[in-house]
Amino acid sequence: MSAVKDMFADAARTQVDWLDFTQRVRFQGDSVDACTAFGMDLPRCRWVLQAGGTGVNCAALENYIPHTCGTHTETVFHITHHRYMRQIVHQLPPPLGFFEAQVIPCRAEIVHSPSSSIAEWASYPSLEENDLVVGATEIARAIQALPSQNDTVEAVLLFVTGPDGATDWSDGAIDRPPYVTPAAITTLTNRFPRMQHLLTNLPSVDRRADGGLVCSHRAFFAPDMTDDQSPCQYVRRTLTELLRAPRNWPWPNGIEGIVCIAMAPIEGLDAIPSSVYFRARKPANS
Repeated sequence: MSAVKDMFADAARTQVDWLDFTQRVRFQGDSVDACTAFGMDLPRCRWVLQAGGTGVNCAALENYIPHTCGTHTETVFHITHHRYMRQIVHQLPPPLGFFEAQVIPCRAEIVHSPSSSIAEWASYPSLEENDLVVGATEIARAIQALPSQNDTVEAVLLFVTGPDGATDWSDGAIDRPPYVTPAAITTLTNRFPRMQHLLTNLPSVDRRADGGLVCSHRAFFAPDMTDDQSPCQYVRRTLTELLRAPRNWPWPNGIEGIVCIAMAPIEGLDAIPSSVYFRARKPANS
């Protein structure tokens, strides 16, 4: 951690830019500029007080759902029973952290036959024809293409593109965004055993409609969990979704650096609004 702090201090001294990968929610009067996901409405701003020569402005946010309107960070709370939350809240990661990071570009593949002989797809219960899927094969191919194998990686930034190079998976861009299979998640965690943080531009690592199975979330947060209340080995893991892809994407393979994950000071929720900044060791301006 001291090495990470030294790098951050060096960046401040040399005025190195940190790239902002955050999908932000912007309020302008009564209008809202934000991405949306899962068909949910945009948040609203209600003015409790308005300054008119005297007094102050005071706004209240309504219908703000972290999962659906911008970059957010999830914890194991997302898939555990409420009664279990009280047992582990003190073990959750701090709201601000700097981590050794690896950027992995990966292309989603179109599934033409859900009854494929590929065991990974055949065993995924909610898969449908023409789904865009990131499977274990795609992840393994992306890892193999990395010019170096860094065993100190604590965070992986998985930027998923479509066959046409698309990186925007919010509502209005596509009806059925890609998702990641549990086997692909396991491939990542096996390759990067120190990884605690997975970040992606997808709205969810699971299929939008999967009957509540959330198999890929479980593969990341709780592969050892037998029910919704069992102790979990990976309490300090976080999953950040709806990143903003860099404007000059695609980047070359092998970009490494430091990622900063800053979460709002809110406890006890399954997902928290967050900001994500990245400093590359190789030139990579957004």
